[in-house]
Amino acid sequence: MTSQLEPALKEWLREDLGDQGLERWLGDVTSATLLSEDLRCQGHITTGEECLIAGLPPVQTLFGMAGIEILPLESEPVKEGELMPAGGTVMNVTGPARGLLAVERLALNLMARLSGIATATARVVALVREVDPDTEVAATRKTTPGLRGLEKEAVVTGGGVPHRDGLFDAFLVKDNHLALMEGEREHQVIRAVELCRKTHPHLLLEVEADTPEQARAAAKAGADWLLLDNFSPEGLAGLARELKASHPHLKLEASGGITPNNVDLYAEHVHRVSLGWLTQSAPAVPMSLHARPC
Repeated sequence: MTSQLEPALKEWLREDLGDQGLERWLGDVTSATLLSEDLRCQGHITTGEECLIAGLPPVQTLFGMAGIEILPLESEPVKEGELMPAGGTVMNVTGPARGLLAVERLALNLMARLSGIATATARVVALVREVDPDTEVAATRKTTPGLRGLEKEAVVTGGGVPHRDGLFDAFLVKDNHLALMEGEREHQVIRAVELCRKTHPHLLLEVEADTPEQARAAAKAGADWLLLDNFSPEGLAGLARELKASHPHLKLEASGGITPNNVDLYAEHVHRVSLGWLTQSAPAVPMSLHARPC
């Protein structure tokens, strides 16, 4: 994990410090002007509201790169996925003052963003479990470029599932694929499933459908999963009952326009709900770091 994170963290630090600023943290012109190079300090990170904590691994790696030591808390160390109260102390740190202030904002940004996703996911999972404890809550590929892995890990921390990692590890036949294939739509679906099975038989195969006719064609063609996209809750309910009766081994996913405000209306009818909202619209958790000389 550390070896994978360090190059990305260095690149993100350049947004604050410039190309040459990592050396002795001289890119932070304010700290380099006001603080001596040998000044050391202590700091503590606190939450602004109740949340699930996520993002500890990248933040711990970042602090290690800056020579910042993480100090023990009076209680047990905070763990990834732990529920923290508003004003709770996530970690105490000590080290070079210039280094701490140079990485402060990146550390807080990462933890605020990822904790927000984990907290939002946990709330959606709780709503879904009230309806059906077996229905999964999944992320989508609607992630921040460069942060997909971390954002999907935050979804998992909140009790969700990551869905596919990218375009390479599972098939998802979408409307644009079918629109660019020759023939009638039903034949396009059948042909798409045949080609996918032939080319990569080991990969999971999901087909997106936005009409009942397309859904029936995909089910008949032998898809593993069927993504019912942008259906109303009422329309999805009847179609899901039909598909479960005619294709009992087919897995059903609902997606498109699903938010915490309506997820319960979809969850009881399908095996999985996927929400781009989790990684596009979940609010960040306020986080603060306060430092003092030591």
